[in-house]
Amino acid sequence: MDIEADKLIYQENTKILISVWDQRHRVMTWFFVTISALIAMTGFCYKIPQLSSWSFVPLGIAAVISYICHLLDKVNTLVTRACYKVGTDFEKETSDGTGIFTKMHHVHYELGNYVIPLKLLYLASAILFFVMSIIFCCIAIINKL
Repeated sequence: MDIEADKLIYQENTKILISVWDQRHRVMTWFFVTISALIAMTGFCYKIPQLSSWSFVPLGIAAVISYICHLLDKVNTLVTRACYKVGTDFEKETSDGTGIFTKMHHVHYELGNYVIPLKLLYLASAILFFVMSIIFCCIAIINKL
């Protein structure tokens, strides 16, 4: 076993994990900022009589964005778990298996983390905004009659 090559793999694995964590937090930030703006836009459209029939559009966009964030988070979770596994396997081979990846793997799989509530948030938001978009669209159609 080449120790230097294994150290490089361990370091690269760490860099990938840091990049995935950064990506997850960027997605969360993008989600909250975009959804907040779209909710404000919905309220703005609903208040103005000429735009009230179009108030369902920002809600539909919010539903799509929520679902996209859900899909991005699924990919991030897969990569994160793979990195934890690679790091844990390396730590078991080279030491007594008490490294940081082993601890993070334990927390991620056995103690739970924020991944599940985040997935539920994205999916629930997508469903909620989709239903609200349909309701607002129906209201706009009824008001036109």
